[in-house]
Amino acid sequence: MATKEDILEQIVEEYLVHKGYFVRHNIKFLPRKDHPDFVLNKDSNHSDIDVLAIHPKLSGPDAVMAVSCKSWQSGFNPTSEIDAIVNDKTVRGREAWQSFRELCVPKWSEAFVKAVQDATGTEKFTYCLAVAHVKGDRQVWQSNQPFIDADGSEVPRCVGKQPLRYAGDAMMALTKDFKDTIQARAQRDTAFRKALLQEGVECLLAGDVDTGKAVLRDYINATIGFEELSQVFDKSSKSLMRMFVPKGNPQANNLFAVIQYLQEQEGIHLEVKARKVA
Repeated sequence: MATKEDILEQIVEEYLVHKGYFVRHNIKFLPRKDHPDFVLNKDSNHSDIDVLAIHPKLSGPDAVMAVSCKSWQSGFNPTSEIDAIVNDKTVRGREAWQSFRELCVPKWSEAFVKAVQDATGTEKFTYCLAVAHVKGDRQVWQSNQPFIDADGSEVPRCVGKQPLRYAGDAMMALTKDFKDTIQARAQRDTAFRKALLQEGVECLLAGDVDTGKAVLRDYINATIGFEELSQVFDKSSKSLMRMFVPKGNPQANNLFAVIQYLQEQEGIHLEVKARKVA
């Protein structure tokens, strides 16, 4: 299994493979040039289906999963995103609809469905949105009728890494087997393990504390474990575990002492660099 730069794509891939799917990444799609709404200078750059998975033993929409991954550390608020799309707002430096063009623009919806069909041989599939974590009611997104009409799939599913979990209930009902799968991957794949640690630290620095602590907790469980960590810091394992739960409020010096130790054990050094804000 190739290591992807985007850790969210890695997690999605790991889960789907664990469930028996064959997975491909970055399936390109583009509106057809003879589409009446095709505009050469706007529609000539491909978009991608981040993860496309097919299960040889399933049938119907569950046999094919088309997943769009959005690794936004600030999280995903369905209500805010829909409002931004409807009102033509600019979000994250681009027009909001551009992040979901396959759901918002008919020529791109058509191209998306055709790409799925060309790759899998069927138009029946389930569209999933995988995000860092969901803020608010995901049903607002999943029940949005224009999205359902656009891609022709089953009801679009919104999944996300919630605190202490890496995916939501729709596609990746996070269960012990999935957590075990992630831990097994971290134990055997050095690059994935390092990326997991880096992701946790970057989430903390970006202000997404709950997700950062959740990622670090899973990293610890997959590597040194809280029992051994407790011996290093002369604290009870329960005390250390409480540092990484959503309601935990660890002192900064204790938290970063643990992070420093994890970096040393992993043989990496993560730096915080200041950057100019335009």
